[in-house]
Amino acid sequence: MIIVLTGDIGSGKTTLIKDVCLGNPASGPGRRAARPRPIAGFLSRRVMSGPRPEGYDLVDLKDGAVRPFLRRQGTADGERVGDYIVVPEGLRYADAVLRRSLPSELLVVDEVGPLELDGRGFWPSLSVALLDRNRKVLVVIRTGLVNRFKALFKGHVVRVVRLDKKARAILEREVAGA
Repeated sequence: MIIVLTGDIGSGKTTLIKDVCLGNPASGPGRRAARPRPIAGFLSRRVMSGPRPEGYDLVDLKDGAVRPFLRRQGTADGERVGDYIVVPEGLRYADAVLRRSLPSELLVVDEVGPLELDGRGFWPSLSVALLDRNRKVLVVIRTGLVNRFKALFKGHVVRVVRLDKKARAILEREVAGA
């Protein structure tokens, strides 16, 4: 099953995924240890430089390791995506996280963007998991890209969860394995 969390830029998708998957430290101990289903994958954490994002880092949901992924300015050998350049080391890390995830784990990917929907970036590794009908995968996708994503998975169970008041409860049930 594929679960898509969708919302606009800056709407709180990553924060919700972090809270649901790892627990919100402000509300007490993390919930991750109590989950019957282990979690793999990564969050995309915004890196700020003044009032605007300088880039995004990947945060591994298993061990908390952080790797640079996108930067406004960076290596000359990285692929350009909009205003950002993909950091090759970060892309290799994303691929490794996806490849080492197990079917018994909930795979969380924050986020799938235009690069991946064009078959590039970490798409080759992610698509293997998405096509496995025995896996549960939670992906974050901006609202404007959801239909493009769904078109790739006709015949698969794709549940779209819009970021609203009900999203937390829905995701908590999915992450818990219910």
